[in-house]
Amino acid sequence: MKKIIIFLFIYVLYSPQNQRFLYDSKSYGKSEVFALDVGISGSRFHSFENHKIDSLKNLEAERQFKEQGYFFISNKELDNIVFTKNYITKTYPDFQTDLFTKLGLYNYKVTDNRQINWQISPETSVIAGYEVQKAETEMYGRKWTAWFAPKIMIQDGPYKFHGLPGLIVKITDESENFDYQLFAVKDLKSAPDYSRSEHRPKEGKILAVDYPTYKKLFNENLQDPQKFLFPANAASNKSLTETRKDKNGKQVQKTVSKEEFNEKMQMILKNKSQKILEKDLLQ
Repeated sequence: MKKIIIFLFIYVLYSPQNQRFLYDSKSYGKSEVFALDVGISGSRFHSFENHKIDSLKNLEAERQFKEQGYFFISNKELDNIVFTKNYITKTYPDFQTDLFTKLGLYNYKVTDNRQINWQISPETSVIAGYEVQKAETEMYGRKWTAWFAPKIMIQDGPYKFHGLPGLIVKITDESENFDYQLFAVKDLKSAPDYSRSEHRPKEGKILAVDYPTYKKLFNENLQDPQKFLFPANAASNKSLTETRKDKNGKQVQKTVSKEEFNEKMQMILKNKSQKILEKDLLQ
């Protein structure tokens, strides 16, 4: 017991806190920057593109307000940028891992307590200027190779990955469809506490579920998207009215049946699901 207390004291005293670790992510050839924000009580892994766009929109709103006394943000360049809205929090020291995501209109907090079993290799290298050591695991329906830095005393990493004796600097799946690599470290001005409620999304009610329940809901959404987008009509055969823009930019309405809508949405979701990180959601 005394050894555990001493270890926790050393961990809190010497591990990096109030820092942002920036990762370059590649997913099926698409690049995105993610941030792992680390505080004394936990971490938050989120899209840095999302953060940047919010900052740019705030600056644009300030500029418009100064020039015209009001603001109305309509910036196609910003609105057309696609970024990951899901994010992940981990609490220290138990590393409870929660994914915040959406299915249709519903917000979910998905608690994932699955254990990550690492096989640590004696092989070492240098990545992004850090001395790193190799580790491997099979998780989320994929085989992964990670490189962690023992001198950065934090057992965290990108996405849901954690549990190695040092920060994960790089991790890649066997097929090289997913890759995260650290490229920068920045200090945060304040200590984020991601266990508190104000760091949860504010857009509507959040439904807390465990991983097996979310897996069931995820596949139900693939089979019947209307159930999650238009729950009031899900049990009926009512048709839906879609509003689109024609080639001239004019809004036009089109009536589609439930079957037509579901078929179209199933195709979209199926294509997206073929490229998800967690392949075991589909198993």
